[in-house]
Amino acid sequence: MKKLFLAATLFLFMGVSYSQKYQPIDSTLVWNTSNSMRIASGFCCYVNEDASFQFKGFVLNNGNTWLKLFESALYTRVACFPQCTDGTVPGNFTNSFRGYLMNDSVNKKVYFTSTLTANYTPTTSNIVYDFDNKNIGDSLNWKPILSPFSMPNIPKFKILTIDSFSFAGKYHKRYSVVNNTIFSPTRIIYVMEGMGSSLGPWNSIFTDFEFNSSLTCFSKPQNAVSVTSYTNFVPTSAPYCATINVVPEFETAIFTVYPNPVKNLINLENINVNSISIFDVVGKLVIEQSEIHGSINVESLLPGTYFLKIRTNNRIYSSKFIKE
Repeated sequence: MKKLFLAATLFLFMGVSYSQKYQPIDSTLVWNTSNSMRIASGFCCYVNEDASFQFKGFVLNNGNTWLKLFESALYTRVACFPQCTDGTVPGNFTNSFRGYLMNDSVNKKVYFTSTLTANYTPTTSNIVYDFDNKNIGDSLNWKPILSPFSMPNIPKFKILTIDSFSFAGKYHKRYSVVNNTIFSPTRIIYVMEGMGSSLGPWNSIFTDFEFNSSLTCFSKPQNAVSVTSYTNFVPTSAPYCATINVVPEFETAIFTVYPNPVKNLINLENINVNSISIFDVVGKLVIEQSEIHGSINVESLLPGTYFLKIRTNNRIYSSKFIKE
């Protein structure tokens, strides 16, 4: 009888463990990404892009519910010497419509289309994430929405481990995979049910070749998580994960933050600053300053990577620097 009871208990435990409920994309989630983009022929001519992706509203079509995906972005020129003359910093924008996304919770798939015609029926070409029946050793298909290159095949990521990540009271299945895309050095990243990838939620995986895309944090009301080194997911403070949503459309950011890396002073040029906040990689506020006179003293910080939030009269800018 004891053996029978133990077997039954083990069966129930295994059943609960491996029948974890699939978590679709949450319509209240916001993703913040950071990209470094080359804008000119010189090796030094780059700009930083900080972007927020979020859903606003939905459309009912042919019995399916399609979420409407929007993006807001800030661009800042990377300080370098000599400065390039043949690259133009893109214009900032707010709430640019990117397309429609649909959850298929039954088949554990996520679909995307940039346009939606009447009585639209999604096909396999619309699948951006496919989590159906994946095990260790399998290849996890992930098709990018946006790509600067025309690639005929869907990239594949070999699954190394499968575990769960808790966020906002729900467990999301998480796949540790080898990133073996053709333009990227081999490294370990995560792809998660309902959250996308640590390379960025909807950004092309090919952006690692020229644009160095990464997901810095994701959030929903009352919850936020920072992402560093592609594999480190840490609960963080709301200011760290602030959504970009107050930037005037098509206004070019021309301010400069230098030097980077820095030893003692960070200099700010061409920007009127009301206050600054500096956070470490786990989202802890380490410096806050309201009176700025062209520079910020960071001599007291330990060596490492930090995130800078610059507040002006009507907007927030983000930047990242390394303390030597």
